[in-house]
Amino acid sequence: MKKYFMMHLKKSLEYKVSFILIMISQIMSLATSIFVVFSLFSKFGVLKDFTLNECLLSLSIVDMGYYFAEFLFRGFDQFAKQIIRGKFDLLLIRPENIYLQILGSEMEPTKFSRLVVSTGILIYAVIINNLPLTIQNVLILLISIVGSIITFASMMIIGAGITFYTIEGLELVNIFTSGSRELGEYPMGIYHRNIRKVFTYGIPVACVNYYPVLYLLNRNNNQLYALTPLFTIVIFIFSILFFNRGLKHYQSSGS
Repeated sequence: MKKYFMMHLKKSLEYKVSFILIMISQIMSLATSIFVVFSLFSKFGVLKDFTLNECLLSLSIVDMGYYFAEFLFRGFDQFAKQIIRGKFDLLLIRPENIYLQILGSEMEPTKFSRLVVSTGILIYAVIINNLPLTIQNVLILLISIVGSIITFASMMIIGAGITFYTIEGLELVNIFTSGSRELGEYPMGIYHRNIRKVFTYGIPVACVNYYPVLYLLNRNNNQLYALTPLFTIVIFIFSILFFNRGLKHYQSSGS
């Protein structure tokens, strides 16, 4: 993976001005999203008992997971292009793991700018919420971030698996990935319980940014809340099985 990353980084740096401008635009895009959150809380103060500081902790976990998945799993996110152009057929005849090849086929180093900003927000949220940096709390934060990455990566893999049957990528998949991030930027407690169920048992965003955050902030003492990010393993296994099933029945795009 290191070789793939260095290759994409070198390619991006061929046009340094463009690389810098894209990074700035990425940061501005994220800043706009955060500004909306600040504006909302400045108007209402709290959202269903959740403060801005608590929201920032929830937001940072989701954004870090999304942007890291968008960087590392971009090959799956852009998988439809490989199918249409016949590039995926070339990957199949190479003596290399197919997942590794897809991961290495598309990377966007500029996404690291958003990841750095999200990390900064997480550090700020931990400090402003007076969250003790005990071993337990650090572990919960880590598994929450990893669970967030797994959640969004799984949705991208599922989207790639759907492409085996549709050839063209479905915008519906982007609604679930980007839409889940936007919903997840706010504590799930502000939504209706049916929505929370969907984003707990269907798309487990709440498992990484809501339940563990409640436990970290001492708003709920149920220790199982700290372990909910582990539930994301289920959707990851499903995504791999779904992709493998599509791969097994793939008969070339005919390009």
